[in-house]
Amino acid sequence: MMDSNNKKSKTIRFNTSSKDLEKFERVKLEDTKVFNMEDRLLQIELQEKIINLTAELENSTDKQARKELKQEIKELQKRLAKLSEQ
Repeated sequence: MMDSNNKKSKTIRFNTSSKDLEKFERVKLEDTKVFNMEDRLLQIELQEKIINLTAELENSTDKQARKELKQEIKELQKRLAKLSEQ
């Protein structure tokens, strides 16, 4: 409900109990944990791809294939670095 005394006021007042706030904080925290876990799983997946592509690169003799593998590894490393910053 807007504060009726001052029409220019941007303050919004809510009638909430501390229990409501505690419940909200708990849900917010659980969502954050899930989000962080998803990021961690993505990091692991990217690391595994990089390891596999690096092994494939070491075994490859075709010049074009090696070039493509190097480029793909570089892209994955960039994505991994970006994720790690967050």
